[in-house]
Amino acid sequence: KSLAGIDLSSANLQKANLQGAILRHANLGYGLLYCTFLNHCILRGANLIDASFRGCNFRNANFRNSNISEINLTEATMPDGSIHP
Repeated sequence: KSLAGIDLSSANLQKANLQGAILRHANLGYGLLYCTFLNHCILRGANLIDASFRGCNFRNANFRNSNISEINLTEATMPDGSIHP
């Protein structure tokens, strides 16, 4: 599932299953991704500015060099398995 470089800015991807997707350098800025499955996803270098990831599953995801300014991670499962408050 390579979606490298795709522009999904402002997209509504609520409850989508993007498990294992390759989203290197993708633009997900300002997107709605409530309860989206992003476990084992590669988000290296992605633009995630002001996106809402409330309740998402990021278990084992890779965020290296991603722009995570102003993102909402409320109740999200983080890469280490912990739940964000």
